[in-house]
Amino acid sequence: NGALQPGECRSFWYNFIVSSSATPNSVITNCVWAQIPGMQLLQACGSFTVQAPAPVACIGKQICSPQASYTPGQIVRLRFRLQNIGGQDISGATIIDNLHPSLQYVGNPTFYMSSPNLLNPPCNPTIPSNGFSAWSPAPTITSIGQTITVSNITIPSTCQSFFSNGCGNLGNTAVDYYWIEFDVKIADTAALGNILNNYTISGGGLPEPVTSNTVYFLVTGTAGFTLQKNVAVDTTNWQQSLTASAGSTVKYRLQMNWTGNVQLRYATFVDLLPLDNGSSDGKILETCLPRGSQYNVTYQSTLLSTP
Repeated sequence: NGALQPGECRSFWYNFIVSSSATPNSVITNCVWAQIPGMQLLQACGSFTVQAPAPVACIGKQICSPQASYTPGQIVRLRFRLQNIGGQDISGATIIDNLHPSLQYVGNPTFYMSSPNLLNPPCNPTIPSNGFSAWSPAPTITSIGQTITVSNITIPSTCQSFFSNGCGNLGNTAVDYYWIEFDVKIADTAALGNILNNYTISGGGLPEPVTSNTVYFLVTGTAGFTLQKNVAVDTTNWQQSLTASAGSTVKYRLQMNWTGNVQLRYATFVDLLPLDNGSSDGKILETCLPRGSQYNVTYQSTLLSTP
């Protein structure tokens, strides 16, 4: 009824309810007309496709209190974020998380919910507290080997005042969040480098399995050691050097002391015994150089090895 001044814009919003009897995959077109004195009738139309009612999973995986790097043996808390942004309930779905061989399930699981306005809340919240409540009925979590299974996942559909089916890095801000937390250990024997991990949810009425984002653990450490070699005529009086007569028997001890914070695996000792063979020595590490010995030593047997 009022005048629309030059450069002025007015918007009108209308909410429509799609009939429950609408045919899935059909197209609904809605048009609006504007009648302005002195102008031809204006028309604009918008169309959308009716989707079959179904649950839609919006999921993510997080590392609680993430660090730039981790060390073998460290305990890390992981968290699953789950939402149902579809038009039907998720009922009885299952999560499978196949842990990397360098990760070990520790436990201490928790299950809870949070309101849509709490974007990416901190882990281990107080339940119940403002915006947080217990997830009831809570799912069941089991661990066999490297496989973590979370079963009996039920997430009801939510009536949204303005429907949004988007699923971003923080999920969907129009529906409730559901969370699962538990601890894992970076194995003592974990190799240095990146460890990748994600999970998949399926069943419960979902049209197809959905896989989460991948989280990365950068495992760092120091692989340090020192080497020492001693000689003795018995097995108790080890020395750096000694005098022995020709034809006698001496004993060598090779010792490696670990000084790092990561385990060493598949280490190999190479001991070049004395050999007087001049330029025909055939030294295996530097074949063009003799080892400079003035006499030969012949291997007889191994005394012991620890461990």
